[in-house]
Amino acid sequence: MAGKKVTVVALDYDGCGKLMPAVATMTANNAARNTAALAQLLRNSHNAIECHLLFVSFSNRQSEKINEVYFKSDPRINLDHLDAAVAILSAHWQGRLQASVDKRFFLDQEAMDGFPDKKAFKAYVQEDMKTTLVAKIRAAYPEADRFVFIDDKWENLPQAVVDRVDVVQFAPSIMPPGSVRYNEKAF
Repeated sequence: MAGKKVTVVALDYDGCGKLMPAVATMTANNAARNTAALAQLLRNSHNAIECHLLFVSFSNRQSEKINEVYFKSDPRINLDHLDAAVAILSAHWQGRLQASVDKRFFLDQEAMDGFPDKKAFKAYVQEDMKTTLVAKIRAAYPEADRFVFIDDKWENLPQAVVDRVDVVQFAPSIMPPGSVRYNEKAF
């Protein structure tokens, strides 16, 4: 990363990143076409020689407890999936993607683990709409050249798009082909 411009790519998990088809199973369905379009969008906007993409989790699943108790999944599934997402996108870059992954939760673990039940967690998600998560991710990387926030829900993306921030609405399985673009609502 030394000497390269860093773009932080904050990728949602549910309804978004986890639906990107694995490299070995790419077919000509919507998810595959839209994943290829996302890779092309990132490639067209980032020079591999000058830029490094740093992938982080933009999932509401900001603790191991939330993953285990409320979603009955592996405690770090959304963080561990970032490696798969980079591999999938890298395949579209013919292996020239300069990227790394930061596998950490950005929100306070005590607060995230403090929800008494899934209903309370969902109420928080509906109220906050990832505003706090956006702020924490941006604060974690004050020297980043750019930020790209990717989510299947337009309302969870930072609005208005300003100050080195781009947004991409990306729901690979259900988006109309050709609708993967920066700073535009796809549905």
